[in-house]
Amino acid sequence: MKTKTIKTKALMLLCGALLTFGFTACSDDPQKPVDETKNKLHEDPAKVELILVDCHLHAQWGDIQEHGGPHQNPDTEAKHIKSVQKIIWQLNPATKKWEFGNEGQKKFYVQKAPWYDGRPAPIYLLFIKYYNAAGKEITDQFQTEDQRKIHQHFFMAENVKTLPRGKEEVDDQQTQKLFDYLYCDTDPWNKTTKEGAKLIGKKSPTGFKGVLRFLKTRKEFDMRIKLYHGYKSKFLDGDKTSPYYAPDNRLYQNGTFDIDYTIPFVIYMDRDDTSNMDPTIDEDTDLSTISEGKLDDASNNLIYNLMDAFNLKWQEALEEYVNFVYKKKGHSEEGYWL
Repeated sequence: MKTKTIKTKALMLLCGALLTFGFTACSDDPQKPVDETKNKLHEDPAKVELILVDCHLHAQWGDIQEHGGPHQNPDTEAKHIKSVQKIIWQLNPATKKWEFGNEGQKKFYVQKAPWYDGRPAPIYLLFIKYYNAAGKEITDQFQTEDQRKIHQHFFMAENVKTLPRGKEEVDDQQTQKLFDYLYCDTDPWNKTTKEGAKLIGKKSPTGFKGVLRFLKTRKEFDMRIKLYHGYKSKFLDGDKTSPYYAPDNRLYQNGTFDIDYTIPFVIYMDRDDTSNMDPTIDEDTDLSTISEGKLDDASNNLIYNLMDAFNLKWQEALEEYVNFVYKKKGHSEEGYWL
């Protein structure tokens, strides 16, 4: 009886050990990896709204990311040269293809910015807003501290072409030679510096708000915009980030892109071109008395540039020029601010 009891107890101990080993082995099984592309903690955009604002500066260019300064230029009577431009890029639910929305334009028209006492003009505020398939804005979903840590827009030039009366240059295909971009994101994201928002784009660039200046004239190109989503972080080697025009190769290995699209841009003139216009033409000129043959080549080239950009006749382009340069509203505190 004792021998049988001992054997029974030993068998029970052995079974218990095997069960314990079984549970331990199961707990050590590798965890199933999380699919980061399906666990983003934000919705995927189905619509993009881009707002481009022609601005002047209330600060030096180098101080924008610290102190702000961009402010919308006053509206003019020009029909085509707009202070505020908008493009809608959206997913068509029927065709499942991306396309331009009817309520916006299909290209952005901009000017090269010469320098005036340390301040380039014009510069452009670029606001990017995202919406879901139901049309609800979801930009706020990218604005938490955790989401800012892993997101960054990149802006790169593609398909750069020289327009008539322009000059081809060897560095035309280099994004940073074509335009400059400053990350100017704010906290809160939907407030301006005039409303007390803090500028955070320099330390944590995401690119929902930014400032552009264009460095060449008579060019057209596609601006490729990509929103990076890091699995853990967009930061490299501590607190460093990639420049706006070149995502580091390590980002591709450690993340994905939430959205990737291109927007056409036309740099149709240099702001300094206005100094080439015949000085006798101003807001009081009877434009019906002015003909193409009465203007010199420099004046006509400016008119031709407007004709090409906006598909205008010569007389229409002359009127557009006068309305843009001379028929402006007075400066005020109204309009877009950073």
